Amino acid sequence: MTTTRSDLYAIADALNLAKPDGKPSAASDQWVRDVRAIATALNDTTGLNTNGNRRFDRDRFLKACGMAVES
Repeated sequence: MTTTRSDLYAIADALNLAKPDGKPSAASDQWVRDVRAIATALNDTTGLNTNGNRRFDRDRFLKACGMAVES
């Protein structure tokens, strides 16, 4: 099974919609852990493109989920 770009957008959109309000809480901490775990799993499973580059852009995905990405 292949993960398509539209699949990744759908996952990111769903996670963004599920994001708790900006207040620190157990729910927001759990959301961050969940999003990071999903990003790691997608990074590990999407593989490389024909040029040998990683297909999955973790930072772009995290931003699409509504998470601030540290530089």
